[in-house]
Amino acid sequence: MKTFAFVLALALAAGVASAEDYPILSAGGGGMNPLDNDRTVIWEDTANLDGSIGTSEQILEFGLESELANDFLVEVDVTICKWTWWGGYYNYLPGDPLATFWILRIYDDGGCVPFSMLGEIVTADNANETYIYDQAGFPVYEYYHCECIPFAANLYWFGAVAGDHAFPPQWGRLQADVVQLCDTVFQSAYFAFPDWVPAMDVFGYVYDASQRMEDDCGVPTEETTWGSIKSLY
Repeated sequence: MKTFAFVLALALAAGVASAEDYPILSAGGGGMNPLDNDRTVIWEDTANLDGSIGTSEQILEFGLESELANDFLVEVDVTICKWTWWGGYYNYLPGDPLATFWILRIYDDGGCVPFSMLGEIVTADNANETYIYDQAGFPVYEYYHCECIPFAANLYWFGAVAGDHAFPPQWGRLQADVVQLCDTVFQSAYFAFPDWVPAMDVFGYVYDASQRMEDDCGVPTEETTWGSIKSLY
């Protein structure tokens, strides 16, 4: 019998080392590095390197689908080109196969809850998965995807889901430092939450998922329209 967990509470595990004990190993730097002057952060929920990891994944062999979505505020009309999120693996042993693609979903707001899905992007690769650090054997990574999408000023929601992968391991989104605006929400029929609920109702403590949106990816990126995204699914 397979046993799946909602969340890995990294900071609560006995003997867990602080994130400061581990270097950022990627040549390009991890998510904590300062941005260059050519990019503007539209929104950021800063990653808590000692934070928990909440399930947001597909393991279709066992019927598991879960999603964590966090809100982001667009204050003026803008085009977002770089989407960054943080997450990691648990129920994990070295050598376990990792996820190979991610499903990114964008929703409009229905009053501190996602309302309708505006678009879904399935990455063609591992979303530039970059190792950041290790806590007691659980690897944590930074991810990003470049796709330019225009937004009108409003509140939106961003979901990042590890595409169908083997078990073990499990994958989840990394907790942010603080909750901004609305609480992150969770949905999973597998775990008996078929509708969006505050993550706190599931995990038992305040939880916000880490993410960052920027107006430039640092590389040439073709702009995408909502219509072209919707035509993909």
